[in-house]
Amino acid sequence: AYTASALSFMFENLHKTVVITGSMVPIYQPYNDAERNFLISLIVAGTVDIPEVCIYFDGRLLRGNRSSKVDASYTLRAFDSPNFPPLAELGAELSVNTHLIRPHPRGRFRYFRIVESKIAVVRLVPGIDEDSICRIVSGELGGLVLLVFGTGGADSSKSKMFQALREAVQRGVVVVACTQCVRGDVNLGKYASAGKLRQAGVLSAADMTVEATVTKLCALLSRNLRAEEIALQMQTDLRGELTMEKSE
Repeated sequence: AYTASALSFMFENLHKTVVITGSMVPIYQPYNDAERNFLISLIVAGTVDIPEVCIYFDGRLLRGNRSSKVDASYTLRAFDSPNFPPLAELGAELSVNTHLIRPHPRGRFRYFRIVESKIAVVRLVPGIDEDSICRIVSGELGGLVLLVFGTGGADSSKSKMFQALREAVQRGVVVVACTQCVRGDVNLGKYASAGKLRQAGVLSAADMTVEATVTKLCALLSRNLRAEEIALQMQTDLRGELTMEKSE
């Protein structure tokens, strides 16, 4: 999911179908899902016009930057797209949800490398040491992804943490709040603690996955844009990664 998300932001004005796949059971096993996943991926890439980076796994074609790996066991449905329907599903034939496919871009294809690695991801948990967060935030960061409770919750008693976040934003660090939940979105206007994050200058990841949030932030930082421009782009749907009304 990280690879698919990263590629979607590295490829601008993509006109081809790009399919990433894999398997839960190795191909050398007598029974495996590798051969089928690989074969269907080839068919999709060669015959279906979907100008996006996708993941094919266990009968479903998912938008790459909407996908997450949700199961590490030997179930074959390891990937899911919690906030967005599959682009296509395989039954007796491949059924493509054409209304979900992004339109072909008009511009010339461009490729951008992701070279920025000065970001941190912090998962908030009850009782977390705010001094530790302050030390992370005070470092040489370009971006920070905060994994918050539900729709944007954080411990409102952590005044030092909120102050450190505010100072980081003032220094040009792009701070984005992403939900820890599998489904749903971040709304920084819903609760008082979420409001404190917004007052500190923290952005909402809306309904983006963690994978999309992290790779999108890295991609934008790699382009040497101003913090204000990155903040605007983080809340703009660039590759189908977020639902715009949820980013407002």
